[in-house]
Amino acid sequence: MLDDVLGGLGIKERLEQSRTAARWSEVTGPRIAAKTRVRGIRRDGLVVEVKNAAWLTQLGMMKRDLLERLNEGRQCGQIGRLVFVQGSGDWNAPGRNGRGT
Repeated sequence: MLDDVLGGLGIKERLEQSRTAARWSEVTGPRIAAKTRVRGIRRDGLVVEVKNAAWLTQLGMMKRDLLERLNEGRQCGQIGRLVFVQGSGDWNAPGRNGRGT
């Protein structure tokens, strides 16, 4: 019954998308995870901040593979697209630990 209510409100899909997004570091591995931060979900796209232009270009070429791996095994809460944006400011500033805090 709760699933029906959450589904009717569109909350269930958003919750499942958040769970999918939380897999980013696991899916990408430590090398890519160290150069990126998940910033949120907008519509069906996962917005990922990237440390610099070189990584922005590299990840752009890997986008399809990363999206497939991220959604693998997910029936509900799939991410429809990846949106990479170049980060600004001090990447090592306090409170910027990759979890949006």
